[in-house]
Formats: sequence, C-alpha cells, structure tokens
Amino acid sequence: MSGEQAITLFDLRSTLTPQAWSLHACRTRFVLNYKKLPYTTKWVAFPDIGETLSAVGAPPTRADDPKYSVPAIIDAIADPPVVLSDSTVIADYLEKTYPEPSIYPHGREAQMKWLDAIMDDVIMRMAFMVIPTTPRYCRKLMRSIYQHEEVDLRYARLYQRIVQPTADSVTFEGLDVKDMIATSPKEEAERWQALEEGLGRLSALTDEIEHGDKWLFGTSKGPGYADFVLATTLNWFRWVGPEGGWERIRNTNGGKWARHLDHVKEYMEVL
Repeated sequence: MSGEQAITLFDLRSTLTPQAWSLHACRTRFVLNYKKLPYTTKWVAFPDIGETLSAVGAPPTRADDPKYSVPAIIDAIADPPVVLSDSTVIADYLEKTYPEPSIYPHGREAQMKWLDAIMDDVIMRMAFMVIPTTPRYCRKLMRSIYQHEEVDLRYARLYQRIVQPTADSVTFEGLDVKDMIATSPKEEAERWQALEEGLGRLSALTDEIEHGDKWLFGTSKGPGYADFVLATTLNWFRWVGPEGGWERIRNTNGGKWARHLDHVKEYMEVL
C-alpha cells in the first residue's frame, strides 16, 4: 500500500536510535504495529509541533490557549481522511475502524480500569523519581540535535533554555522540579518503598486476570491496551529514571516487569 493510502503518525524527532522517545506516541505505535496497519512516521521538531499539527487540522489536546502534542495521526485509508490527536482517542478510533486483532480483550471498560491502576500504582509513584532526572535527559537530547543539525532561531532558543538553563525555575505541570527532588536519604527511601509497594499491588492485580502465560492484561490470544501502556511506563523509567533504577525494579515481583518488556519487543518496531 502506498504512503498516500496509509496512516501518518506524528512523533517527536530526535537523534536517538531508534528515534522514537515520546511515550504517548509509543502507545499509538504499539497499536499500529499490533494491528499490522500500514503507516509511516512524520518526525516533528519540538518547536514545530503546534505549527505542524494545526496545519494538518489535528485537534489541540488543550483547548484554552491551544496546546498541541503528539501523537496525532492522519488516516488516509479512510475516505475522507481522518485526523486525530490524543493517544486514547486514537486507540478508540483504531479499534472501532480496524477491530481485528482487538486491543480491548476483556472489554474497553476493563482496560481503562487497569489503566487507572497503572496510573495510581506506578506512574504517579515513578513521577517524583523520573521528572527530576528528565531535564538531564532533555539536555542530552537537545545538545545532540543542536550539534548535529542545522537549526533555526527557535531551536537555538530552546537549546539555551534546556541545555544552558538560566536561574529561572524548571516546572512540570505547575510544580517546581526542585521541589520534586528528594531532600534526604529517608525521603528517597520512602519513594522507593512507595514504588515497590505500588508495583506489588499491580502485580497482585494482574494475577487476578485471566491473561494466559504471556500477557498481563490480555488473553492467551494477544495483549491488551493496558499491556502497551505499562510497557511505555516501564520504558520511561528505564530511559530517563534515576541511575540504576531500572536494574533495581526489573526483577522484582518474580521478574514480571523485565519479562513484560521482552514480550512487547515484537511490537516496538519504528516505521
């Protein structure tokens, strides 16, 4: 099938190998790969996201003071083409339009309930350990782009803000990153304990699901959408979490998390 009759996935450009690093876009890529849908990736520089997505008619992911973010897709297989943003909206659309194989075994409601559990037990507990280390990762990423590509003024300004920050505070969702950093060994130990307890609760939840031997939220026939969300979360921690953090948790709960990433590898291809 030609590119004109395929799906275009908009993702953040980088100089990493593989290039993909946006976790929400990775969720969409998992779905596209699992459903074996023809697609190509359009890599977008961070300063160009708003201009690029608004130009193709992608809806903003925040209406007030319109904010655009990846992933977004253009489904040119459909007639007329469909343009969507937001990983969950895209997942629902792909499931409805291309229902086989299903990403919602056990039903959509169950998958969304398990997503909530992943959010409460893992993502929110990882956030205070990952977000403080993310600027370091972003500086490395932006330095790589800045040094290896011809950049315009917008890149230069972004580079100055991230790679060579001023005294201005770095914020995430309104929180000062400095306030998210553990201030004592005791506080750091409490965060590790909270994460390990959350992983234990999620592990116990997966043990209650009839999922077969391979998948945690799917069936013996294949994975569920929550499997993909969990995989992106674990990769987030592995890529940009505290040094040595992934090694600390990968084999907890009987090695369940390391096995899970091994199982999803077949759907991580970047096209």
